[in-house]
Amino acid sequence: MNKILVALALLTPSASAMSCALDTSVDGATTAIGSGSKIRFVGLTPSITRHHTSGADQVVVTGASSAYTVSTDADGTIVYSKAACGDDDHDDHDNHDHGADGGNVVMDESDGAASAGPSWLRVAAAGAACSVPGAPGKALGLGLLAAGARAADMCDEVIEVEIHTSDHDESAASEAVNPCIDAALGYAPLRDDLANVPCDDAGAQSATDVTVGAVGEMDPGLDPIEDYNAMGMCTVNIHWHIGAEHRSEGVYDETFDFDHPALHDDDAHRKLAWTNGKQRPNGRRKLAGGRVGHMCKNAKDMHDANDPMVANEYDWKYCEGMHVGLTYEFHWPHSSLGACQTEWQYQYHFLDGVLCGATQGNVDIATASALLSDRTHGIGVEGQVYTIVNSDDGAHKHATWSALDGWNKELATDYAWYQGSTTGDAADNEICRGTGGLVTWHQDRQCHLLEASTMDNICRQMLVISADDMSPDVAPHGARETVSASLSDTPYTP
Repeated sequence: MNKILVALALLTPSASAMSCALDTSVDGATTAIGSGSKIRFVGLTPSITRHHTSGADQVVVTGASSAYTVSTDADGTIVYSKAACGDDDHDDHDNHDHGADGGNVVMDESDGAASAGPSWLRVAAAGAACSVPGAPGKALGLGLLAAGARAADMCDEVIEVEIHTSDHDESAASEAVNPCIDAALGYAPLRDDLANVPCDDAGAQSATDVTVGAVGEMDPGLDPIEDYNAMGMCTVNIHWHIGAEHRSEGVYDETFDFDHPALHDDDAHRKLAWTNGKQRPNGRRKLAGGRVGHMCKNAKDMHDANDPMVANEYDWKYCEGMHVGLTYEFHWPHSSLGACQTEWQYQYHFLDGVLCGATQGNVDIATASALLSDRTHGIGVEGQVYTIVNSDDGAHKHATWSALDGWNKELATDYAWYQGSTTGDAADNEICRGTGGLVTWHQDRQCHLLEASTMDNICRQMLVISADDMSPDVAPHGARETVSASLSDTPYTP
């Protein structure tokens, strides 16, 4: 038997106060566990990532790639065993077998008192890449990467995880309060002042037609920011939209629509599905996760040709609602008001990150607008469009790209600058964003290919990089329709 031992340190407000419970999520039975407890995986490969949310800290063991059982050894070790490996002499913990697609087992860890921004660790019985962060902003146990990579889906492969509390006090980290939101509101106060408005009252909007030669009819009154770094702006978020919101004629536009299997509602388990099988009034499809934007020419060409790169769906571990063969527009909001170089730099909602300095300084909307208008401060977005592929050779992994820092500079060789707004499918050509004219855009005109494995790793990084909870952004957002020329600034090529 090949056995891999992994020590998992859980940072808690008080090591002596730690208490845990295993909730099977099947019949509600619980078992108390504490420091020194062990979890054993037999014939299953665990993948451990951090995610923090309100309530008690948790370890969640999700469904495996094959049926598995949950049991408890005589010494109290909790055992997750591939069903085909047998249950040996373990005492049955929850009296249930878990199928290949089901069964969550949740271990709650709490010191009995509420704490701001607690963390939880998700243990998924699949996947090879692992990381074990502890309290928000603290990364631990990176050695588990090697352990996870060695484990195979074989009965003679065993991984044991031993639970330990930290030997030092992390109460300050556990009690940390997000500086980018108002505690009473739960978000940045200026978001109320930047709410949607009728388009007749709005400044220049996004997303625009960035085709070379496209002309906008609105003067935003501000020139685009040329160099985000020179303005002291850092990336405060990464998210993406299903389909391109911008338009680049002949690359991603309205002519490249096609019937991808994920765009139908005949599979109730798919996250992306037609809404009642109907069209929106503007003629674009509406998915359960939001309106669908433009597909890329390369996506349609691969679909029509039954290209092997889009023939097989990827086994997603971290991203949600993503599909091989579809086009997504990625956005990297930047701001000189961000909590740059701190554990709170990356924020969900992205506007909380964009406006963080204003929230900390209790700045009103008039002052904030003045500071943005005279370029004392700046906000902007980098936009880049990708079609997701799952190729045999992994040719489109872009291994040197630091994806959380911004767009892929090596690929961004043909792009437009213009001044506009935030986007999203809650706005259109009648209801506009209140951020009109305040946001600089650097938008790549080309559409690139991205391996699903790289995409999934981006989601993994998002779940561990920030003290804030980035999990809502590991699923695609709906796409705003490309705004009309009457609401657009004229993009130009630098």
